[in-house]
Amino acid sequence: MGARLRWIGVLVGLVAIAAAQPAVGQVSGGQRAQATLIPKKMVGSWSRFVSVSAFQHFGVTDPAPGVWVLQIKRTGLIDIFKPKIPTTGTPTLEGTIRITGTRAVLKVGCSTGNRYGWKVSSTGKLLTFTYSSDANCKQRAAVISGYWKKRS
Repeated sequence: MGARLRWIGVLVGLVAIAAAQPAVGQVSGGQRAQATLIPKKMVGSWSRFVSVSAFQHFGVTDPAPGVWVLQIKRTGLIDIFKPKIPTTGTPTLEGTIRITGTRAVLKVGCSTGNRYGWKVSSTGKLLTFTYSSDANCKQRAAVISGYWKKRS
């Protein structure tokens, strides 16, 4: 009788573990996906001409005018390339972007807080970042704020 009760206890324990496992995996997987994935329409390679006046507008004293390239991966990783730097090489800056609704927060260049609005056009060929706050990182604000054209 004692061996039979032990056997039933083991079976009940295994059933409980098996029943709980899919639920735990689904919750953590879903939360992880929501926290890291970037909208598909934002993913890709984008370019933008940043003029001297754009740098001056944000008070940057050592501008790097020209065509900048921003590469956004589905995982939220981003690479930024200064003008005349080949996109096949090492990026000028590497970081992350986090999207919440129509707001973007970038962790690249400076460690200070920031917030930008973002929107992709209906054609999917134009990405717009609108400056909301990034007072302590003038270079990032000058480069990011504005219209980006889709490269790939």
